[in-house]
Amino acid sequence: MSKHVSAHLVVRWCAAAAIALAVASTASYSHANGRVVDLQKRAAGPYEVALGTIPSPPTVGAVHLSITVTDTERGAPVLDAGVTVSGTGPGADKPDVGPLEATNSPTDPVYYEAAATVERLGLWTFTVTVDADLGTESADFVLEVVEVNPLFQIFTWVTVLVFFALVGLGLVPFVREKLRRRSVRRKRRKTA
Repeated sequence: MSKHVSAHLVVRWCAAAAIALAVASTASYSHANGRVVDLQKRAAGPYEVALGTIPSPPTVGAVHLSITVTDTERGAPVLDAGVTVSGTGPGADKPDVGPLEATNSPTDPVYYEAAATVERLGLWTFTVTVDADLGTESADFVLEVVEVNPLFQIFTWVTVLVFFALVGLGLVPFVREKLRRRSVRRKRRKTA
């Protein structure tokens, strides 16, 4: 019985470690506000506009934009602004992205969110336009779009596979026990 209990503890510890690794390795790919690591801030008239991306730095493909707008005089967040974002890629004369409407996050209305797709590497200029009670102002943010690190993607997939393997191994003793009980019941029925 003690071997059975210690095996369960080992499996549980390994599963917990795998979950922790999976969460840590995929955190930069999460699509929710509040997890933006690097917010760039710019003054735009009476506003301070902050822009961050997930992933950070942005990569070719889907990019989640998180924006905050602050009334600089009061130091309070502006929650009811119209916020639009457009992005111009390297060598382009007109925006490649947008204008996109950034909407308040339902879980944290301080953040305005938009999803964009960038298709080229290099320096992009994202223009955030704020339309609120204090007027309409814009701020430009220059972000470098980089290639995805393939080793990070491989590590993420290996972590996920290890997690599911550990979950499967944790279920093996339960399935064995259930099959053993079923077998015992069948033998009892045959002898009765």
